[in-house]
Amino acid sequence: MEYTCVQLNDLPDEVLMIILKKLANMEVLYSL
Repeated sequence: MEYTCVQLNDLPDEVLMIILKKLANMEVLYSL
């Protein structure tokens, strides 16, 4: 579990951007 927490804290910006894009896509789908 500790390793997973460290991994999550060390996520690169690229991964965060991908997650944000996926969330934005979901919002668009729900707004249709």
